[in-house]
Amino acid sequence: MREKKKKNLKFQKELRRLRVEQDMTLRELGKRTGISFVTLSRYEHGLYSNPGRQNISSLAKILGVTKSHLENLLE
Repeated sequence: MREKKKKNLKFQKELRRLRVEQDMTLRELGKRTGISFVTLSRYEHGLYSNPGRQNISSLAKILGVTKSHLENLLE
């Protein structure tokens, strides 16, 4: 279980890093991806540990990374 939590922490940090790097707020990212502000906030704070495939795809597209980059952080 620790390993999973550690990987999710990587996802949380990377999601935030990519968002901040592009100078986007959570609300802006939500508007661009169609993912609610609340859900994005929960991803960044580790309250949701497994984003669905559609959300991963939307995040990857807007943040300029591959889906596999984000998925690998969750394994």
